[in-house]
Amino acid sequence: MRKKGGPFFVLHAIWFRIRSVVDFVRRYDIVHVNSAKFGIAAYVASFFGCKYIYTIHFASTEEKKGSLTSWIYYILEVGLLRLVAGRAVCVTTVSEYCRQEIFRRFNVNPVVVHNGYDETQFDNVNRGLTNVKEELMLSNEVVYISVGRMIDYKKPLNVIRFFAEIKKRNGNSKLIFIGDGDLYEAVQNEIAALKLTDSVILIKQVNFKEIPAYYSAADYFISACESEAFGLVCLEALACDAVPLVPWKGAFPEIFLDRIFSYDIERISDIPDRQQLLSHRESILNRFRWNDKITLYNRLYVEKAK
Repeated sequence: MRKKGGPFFVLHAIWFRIRSVVDFVRRYDIVHVNSAKFGIAAYVASFFGCKYIYTIHFASTEEKKGSLTSWIYYILEVGLLRLVAGRAVCVTTVSEYCRQEIFRRFNVNPVVVHNGYDETQFDNVNRGLTNVKEELMLSNEVVYISVGRMIDYKKPLNVIRFFAEIKKRNGNSKLIFIGDGDLYEAVQNEIAALKLTDSVILIKQVNFKEIPAYYSAADYFISACESEAFGLVCLEALACDAVPLVPWKGAFPEIFLDRIFSYDIERISDIPDRQQLLSHRESILNRFRWNDKITLYNRLYVEKAK
């Protein structure tokens, strides 16, 4: 795979899209694009008979904050959204929350097809559980985990602040925080300021195939994002028996339905019993299995390709 960046990256990206336009017209009955940055190729191809479906995966434009590259991607994605949506045979998005936000901000009204988790990858078999706990020197602690980019949009500092309150209630708690980003140093400083250095394990990166083992080693999963478009990682964690604790904002209410999974960073109460949360596990996961979503998309492909 070509490494991103370098003097020829932009030329390569342009050339790839030009070749894609030709392929879309010649080889496919219908094309499915998941980004306006790439969807521009389908947009151009549509003038030569290509039909395409466009899925929008974001609701908030707060992700623009970050590196220069992130700014450029943000400008392209948001700037091209209406254009690419305009000639699509169908526009979809991943949650009702996303649909409402996209309609409010861009006057585009997509069809909701929820995301789904891969149950072949994420389950509660506890693969690698012992190895992860031994590697991190965990024994009988109550283990919390958070996984995500350390950028303002994801509110990583709130993860630390929430865990600090948890630690006050149960001194036998540890947090595994997996992620990297612009706020990594700020997260380190917050951990030190709250005297949590011995209670938080920071890991910048973990191979995706190993993530289920880390989830399985944890009792709870913490998200602090308040404008989550869907929250797939929370479902993946739940599938591995790490029960999510989330702000009652973004798409989380339509995913988890019961406020028992929620917390308010301004008024933190006692953590719900894990077994009580796990009693909701199957009913939640049954609504978001990836195989079922593939079936929905297959029907959509057949319908729109006619």
